[in-house]
Amino acid sequence: MDSLVAKRINELIKYRSSIEKGKNSVFYKRFYNENEPFNSQKELNQLHSGNHMLHSMYGSKGNSQFTLNQLSRIKIIEVYDSIATAIIYKPRNPHSNMEVGDYILY
Repeated sequence: MDSLVAKRINELIKYRSSIEKGKNSVFYKRFYNENEPFNSQKELNQLHSGNHMLHSMYGSKGNSQFTLNQLSRIKIIEVYDSIATAIIYKPRNPHSNMEVGDYILY
């Protein structure tokens, strides 16, 4: 679980660094909006303080799933068993990036 929390913290730090370049953008304003639950400074603070929902998953039995809707359009190129390759051709948010190992539900 610690690695999942660390991964999310790193994603948010990269995201924040990306949006800092456009301080008038809607993404910048959302990140610093205190009512924004995800992809925000509020979420980053919760991760650091131990109040984030990921911390409450400790000790739970079975698999947990955490989903953030980050993509608006992808093109599935190939599906094999439970693995797929895809091309992102219209990102919902240009500051969010998929990484190897991220899950896509389609």
